[in-house]
Amino acid sequence: MDPRRELIRLRKVEYGIPAEVTVRLGAICIGAITLALNTDWGFVWAWIAGYFGAHAAFLGFVLWRTNKARPRDVYIAAGLSLVVIAAFVWLPVTLLIQTDVAMVLPAALALICTAVFLIWRSDTLLVVVIGQIIIAAVTLAVPVWYFIQDVTNTLPKIVMVICHLATISYFGLALLTGRMRRLLRREAFERSAQARKMEAVGQLAGGVAHDFNNILTAIQGNLELYGALQQGTEKDEVVENAHAAALRAAQLVQHLLAYARHAPMHRDHHDVADLFRNVEKLSRRLIPTSVELRFIAPDPPISVTTDENQLVTALINLIVNARDAMPTGGRLDLTAHGETIFTPRVISDGATLAKGDYLRIVVTDSGPGIPQATLSRIFEPFFTTKAVGEGSGLGLSMVSGFAQQSGGGVAVDSGDWGTAISVFLPTDKQLSASGHSHVGPGHPVKTSATVKTPG
Repeated sequence: MDPRRELIRLRKVEYGIPAEVTVRLGAICIGAITLALNTDWGFVWAWIAGYFGAHAAFLGFVLWRTNKARPRDVYIAAGLSLVVIAAFVWLPVTLLIQTDVAMVLPAALALICTAVFLIWRSDTLLVVVIGQIIIAAVTLAVPVWYFIQDVTNTLPKIVMVICHLATISYFGLALLTGRMRRLLRREAFERSAQARKMEAVGQLAGGVAHDFNNILTAIQGNLELYGALQQGTEKDEVVENAHAAALRAAQLVQHLLAYARHAPMHRDHHDVADLFRNVEKLSRRLIPTSVELRFIAPDPPISVTTDENQLVTALINLIVNARDAMPTGGRLDLTAHGETIFTPRVISDGATLAKGDYLRIVVTDSGPGIPQATLSRIFEPFFTTKAVGEGSGLGLSMVSGFAQQSGGGVAVDSGDWGTAISVFLPTDKQLSASGHSHVGPGHPVKTSATVKTPG
């Protein structure tokens, strides 16, 4: 048993759904105050203080001990949760034995609702379930004992006792069954999560092994060829080939580190326009003349603190992907603008952008767009739609890893007009305004865009 996890679970069981908690406690509070104001029963005020005091004690203890929880804290919290239940049922039981029928009906309804509530949220901690069964047995025994005094015949008394035992037995069975179902559901979820984790690890290991095997084969083949060659020029050529393969291996390691968010970051202050000029120099030779390439620096200028090499590598990856999506030509735009996030937002790669100001760099192509079936998988490591040997499938994974390590994320927007991939990075200063970058005629990059690149 993980004490911290159990304390968090106990708190969520009691206060996990804010709307339900508000309605439940609000209805109880209004009903009790109405009862106290319309009767001369002073004990109702004492009950209100005791019941909500029990809630405060339970919640306060759980919040206090969660981060330094020990096994005994779980049982103390479980005991306090049972005190909350016992404190509540005391008032309905008291009303149930009144002679006024107007009191008996709401009391009976309150007890029925309590039973339904406990079955609905059936706990997985056995000590809590046993405690709830005991509280229910005592709660029902009080009115049975009270009313049985007025019964003179033995048979009705026996029937009342049997009904009491049958009700408690059924209630206990319902609680235990609910507990078992929750445990089985939790176990099935954990098994499924473990299976998905192992599948991801297997896919990652298989992809790494495949790519490194190709690289090592190239290195080994060139080194074996080196020993068979006589001329210096030919030997120099195979050494260069082996060196190039080793560089590809180093690049693959860097991509893996970026994907795992463990790549060392060498942060510095950079003007985005300067970064764009560097990217343009490196990418011009990669783009065929059939593709119109446009670099539009932000206006007014924006600065960002980031790792220049990793950002440039990420943008080159996106540009190459965009180029490959337009084999017959088209238009490729690299734009940037400031954007303010006012409420936390989850974007395409699973990153959550906190409130604040971001630099949004957008790579847009006029290709056919990404099929819907592919969109859900583009951030998976080693997933690619390219032919064997044309891509490792780590491009977008690496871009996402770099962006998240920098405090941002990646979003994808795709349609028949093309694809726009946005890289969000926190900016150095507060931005005065945010704007839209157009990804095609009549197709602005939406604030809630999901970003994706082919391949």
